[in-house]
Amino acid sequence: MTVYTILMAAAALLPAIALAAYIYVKDRAEKEPVWLLLLLLGAGALITMPAAFLEEMLGKVQESFFSAAIVVGADGQRYLGTTAYYLYHIVRNFMIVGVVEEGLKLLVTWLITRNSKQFNSLFDGVVYCCFTSLGFAAAENVMYVFNYGWSAAWIRAFTAVPGHLFFGVLMGCGYSVWHIYRSAAQIERQFVREKRILRGPGEDFTRKHLLTNCFVLPVIVHGAYDYCCSLASTLSTVLFYLLLAALYFFCFRRVKRVSAADTSSVKLAMALVIKKYPSLTQDPAAAQIGTAPEIDFSTFTPAEGAGAGTDDSVFSDAKNPYSARNNPYAAGETGDASGTTDGITPFGG
Repeated sequence: MTVYTILMAAAALLPAIALAAYIYVKDRAEKEPVWLLLLLLGAGALITMPAAFLEEMLGKVQESFFSAAIVVGADGQRYLGTTAYYLYHIVRNFMIVGVVEEGLKLLVTWLITRNSKQFNSLFDGVVYCCFTSLGFAAAENVMYVFNYGWSAAWIRAFTAVPGHLFFGVLMGCGYSVWHIYRSAAQIERQFVREKRILRGPGEDFTRKHLLTNCFVLPVIVHGAYDYCCSLASTLSTVLFYLLLAALYFFCFRRVKRVSAADTSSVKLAMALVIKKYPSLTQDPAAAQIGTAPEIDFSTFTPAEGAGAGTDDSVFSDAKNPYSARNNPYAAGETGDASGTTDGITPFGG
């Protein structure tokens, strides 16, 4: 292994390592075990392979579907008409790249951590989703840096890699809320079995849609991010950098706020149960467990209640500003021609 190879590998991995260290430091209530964090990083890295395979297969299906919209330009090359071109990139970025990558990230995080005893505080969901995302970003970055050199390393250190972190933050906030409501449902069932309460009307803690929100919201932002990159126009470039700036601002602020509010997820779950069953305040054991600071869950996911938090617009996904297909700085795309010629765009060239 040459010195050049070592330096390139370091340039590819250091941004993800630095951001992982930042998230680890922000985990104030109780540090997660190193083995679990390494497992999430490794899982995130490994899913880059099935993600690339699925994107390639779905991309072929997409191109076959859009082949009917191909026209031949004056230069003899094949193009998509303007409307089909925009629709093509909507499907590509939202329904293929966003769904596949964020779906796999959430799946492996859920499989590894959903029943873990370590998942016991508000900030843990953010930690888990961020580490999986950073594992994905690190593996992807190695490929791009070795293929496209130092310029790719520099650009992606401030775009694609933190972009994946931001997706993890947005997913992780929702994942924590899902876990707390799931814990509340388990406590409620236990209390009903013990005849300490009678199940009555009120909030249903078994909100399966909360887990869906962890997936849908990052996919939307991820798709919007990549869509801006794919169009390669002045307007889309401006919109991309505005989105990236918003993600930097809101996601780092969200990490700070959730970290500062970090507390036991069992206490938060019990607080929800006591809110639904006020008679439990007379139960000393339940009341003691439920004494936790009240958290406004609407600030973590917009689906929670009317008047959801003001920062909900950033609960989505983002990527690399240079992720047009065949672009050396892409954050996970596989070859597809883009560019414009008099209102029509090269297709599959």
